[in-house]
Amino acid sequence: MKSNYTFKHLDYSESLVAYTNEKLDEIGQYLLKDGRSTVYYSKNQHEFVVEISINTRQKYFKASASAPDVYV
Repeated sequence: MKSNYTFKHLDYSESLVAYTNEKLDEIGQYLLKDGRSTVYYSKNQHEFVVEISINTRQKYFKASASAPDVYV
């Protein structure tokens, strides 16, 4: 699965990208390999916000979450 990462009010983090790729690979087992994902990281005051959208030929998925720790 091809992924695009965007960081807002955060510095680019290779470990965060690797962690996200690991989690997306787990999800990718159930989806087609030619899917595309867009991951948007941001920080609002004391909370991290992550928004993920996944496009495949058949489906479109979108999720968002916020937490005080980015690795939750």
